[in-house]
Amino acid sequence: MRIFVLFLTILFSSQSWADIQWLANEQTYKLNGAALFKLRKQLSKEEQNSLKTLRNVVFNNRAEFEHALETAIGKQHAMAETLTGKAEMPAVSYGIEGRNPLLSLVISDGDYQQDENTFTQQSWLQLPEINKTQQLKASFRNQCMQVTSKNVQLFELCSGSQNGESKSAYLKTDADSILGLGQEFVNPGVTTANRIGDTRNGKNTMSGFNRGYNGNTLFPIAYFDFPESAHKQPFALILDNRYPQSWDFSEAPYKLSVEGGDFKVHVLTGKTLADIRRSYMLMAGTPLLPPKSAFGLWVSEYGYENWAELDDKIATLKKNNFPVSGAVLDLQWFGGITEDADSQMGSLTWDLKNFPKPVDKIAAYKKADIDMIVIEESYISKGLDEYKELDKRGFLAHDNKGNSLDVTEEGAWWGHGGMMDWSNKEGRDFWHDYRRQALVDAGVTGHWTDLGEPEMHNPDFKYSDGLDHEMIHNSFNMIWLQSIYDGYQRNNPEKRPFMMSRSGGIGMQALGAVIWSGDIGSDYASLAAQMPQQTHMMWSGLDYYGSDIGGFHRKALLNSDMEQTKEQAMDELYTQWFAYSSLYEVPVRAHTENLCNCKETTPDRIGDMDSNRASIKLRYQLLPYYYSLAYRAYSQAEPLFPSLEYYYPDDQQAKNLGQIKMIGPFLVGSSVAEQGQKDSSTYLPKGTWFDFRSGKRVVSQGEWFKQDLYINNILTLPLFAKQGALIPQSTNKDNSLKIFGFGQQQFTWYDDDGASSAYQQGKYQQIQMHSRNKQVQLSRVAGSKLTIDTINWILPSDQKVKRVSSNLGGLKFVQQGTQLHIKLPEFDKELNLELKF
Repeated sequence: MRIFVLFLTILFSSQSWADIQWLANEQTYKLNGAALFKLRKQLSKEEQNSLKTLRNVVFNNRAEFEHALETAIGKQHAMAETLTGKAEMPAVSYGIEGRNPLLSLVISDGDYQQDENTFTQQSWLQLPEINKTQQLKASFRNQCMQVTSKNVQLFELCSGSQNGESKSAYLKTDADSILGLGQEFVNPGVTTANRIGDTRNGKNTMSGFNRGYNGNTLFPIAYFDFPESAHKQPFALILDNRYPQSWDFSEAPYKLSVEGGDFKVHVLTGKTLADIRRSYMLMAGTPLLPPKSAFGLWVSEYGYENWAELDDKIATLKKNNFPVSGAVLDLQWFGGITEDADSQMGSLTWDLKNFPKPVDKIAAYKKADIDMIVIEESYISKGLDEYKELDKRGFLAHDNKGNSLDVTEEGAWWGHGGMMDWSNKEGRDFWHDYRRQALVDAGVTGHWTDLGEPEMHNPDFKYSDGLDHEMIHNSFNMIWLQSIYDGYQRNNPEKRPFMMSRSGGIGMQALGAVIWSGDIGSDYASLAAQMPQQTHMMWSGLDYYGSDIGGFHRKALLNSDMEQTKEQAMDELYTQWFAYSSLYEVPVRAHTENLCNCKETTPDRIGDMDSNRASIKLRYQLLPYYYSLAYRAYSQAEPLFPSLEYYYPDDQQAKNLGQIKMIGPFLVGSSVAEQGQKDSSTYLPKGTWFDFRSGKRVVSQGEWFKQDLYINNILTLPLFAKQGALIPQSTNKDNSLKIFGFGQQQFTWYDDDGASSAYQQGKYQQIQMHSRNKQVQLSRVAGSKLTIDTINWILPSDQKVKRVSSNLGGLKFVQQGTQLHIKLPEFDKELNLELKF
């Protein structure tokens, strides 16, 4: 049964103060230097000196302050009342709300003022029902709420400020690891995944980073983990607020701030971080299955100018024995852009001169098993008929009187015009049916939502229901994605919605959206920084996260090896990046700025071709495993690419290793991002592991294992399989099951038509697999078409197998050292086999 939350419900789930239990309402007092300076003519020099002991000291109530004041300047001083009035701070109220498994903490002003706007009041989550029985307990003292689990204090949340729209609080905790909060690139070359020491600026934007521009996308959930000696359960905080916000972990105590709306923090805890993530995904929504083609290689650049250019890229890939699953078209498909009102930005209609007969062409590609994604933006050029239609209907961002506003006064790089108001439900439905639906009908597989932070906006923009830009900014791309999802549900419910987006937020995975890291710079330090961001995104609930392989901005490359030319350095960087992406990103998509037609992006034209081919061939070999993991993510909220903490919570050495990742529960690999690197080290938690490619057995006590990066001159990223691992594979359309050693594991092999939404109605194939030492049980639990042709069993030693018995009789096999190949018969319901030595 799928853990699924309808995003419509998430989007319109409002908060309420009705069920909050208010713990305290405190009037505090603080005499600051500015107040004393203004009173300097009314106080003697001696009195001013005496008051220095009170300066900037916070007193918890009036009596405490008046006592300190009396001590400083004497009883019944003429200025006592004035000084008390100057010192009075805004009152602060502290409340809790029980929603098992959540405990919600609220800090408000003394009048319990609540955000009155229905849009910004909406939770990012589908919150559980009110439940007064709490696993977590909260108490109040010294201006702080103390949260405990099993009588052990996890943290304190203390009042910061309640000044107008801005609100803040201080977080006191001795956690040594902080994960999540979406993506923000701040440390070039650093692969450590830990937010401690950084400030997370939570306003969706594109930020300059290492000579490129990377996405900053807020998912306001942070996970806190403790050192083993603390004997505390981990916890997560969700700052449930749509306005721009910040999480300052640069020094203790940490500071959480919002620029508007309510200050409401949800607390989740569990035995492990994995337990917390599962609870969170119940509320945020699990990811829809992407099309099966999304797990393969996609060709892309900025941009293909006509069909012939794209055909040429695909033809040489095929000639050089590279599999291809899709093509991505940048803004040239609708005619490109100019810096004036005649730009085609926003037309969403084909440039038929350079891309003639698009319906026939898309069908021909699909016949060759190549799907297509096309770009769209929210900006609409003023010279287009589309602009006139949207302006007439009031569907563009506008001023207070409803008049459409230009995005910029002088025009932008894409032209001159306005911006869609995605908050207008009627408008976004109209736009889908008016322009996007023709693309769906033509057979496109997905939609590339670009510039959706939004990249630029008029500060005077107003939106439907009186919303201003600060209210909508962090939600802008989410509502855009919602419009695509709604269009599919309304017009094509039989098709899977799929979007590749540059921005978004909590819940986008439940709409069928994936994200990539923006216009990243072509540099080793940027590749290194990509690795921990994937870890943070996974903990934020985003399973599918990618990058422009090789980097979008080629001029960003720093060549540190004077013996290499810049072209050689770029080749090496691309090869490392392509290998990383082939293991851990969806889709595998190289992309760069190539308006000069002087750069290459496809893996047969840049980098080491043999290494690139080996990397992508391994990806396609493992597609049945990846696709089975995708259904597991959809149905059970299990991540595709977990960090080691997910499955090894008690291993302190496994924490925060952004360059070490798992693929599902069975595979562990490491990556590299360094010019001239010849070897690589992989941390393996305690247990028995097998080199995925060679089958070599490794016993780890929780150790680092070093190995050559190049094997037979092929860049080969380390990949290890856990004892007993069950890995579905496919080679030349033959399905095989790869088993490693003698362990006890289980896994479900999943398959479906790869494109429709029929899987949501139970139309799919499943074989459940169990390994127990020398035995394997295969049970068909759904469908009848999925077949397993062979088992490739990696044995722990080269001891000779004498017989492979099964409930269907003896099975044919061939053994070569530790490699055992077993031919499987067809079976209806169940096949049980056992190795005999």
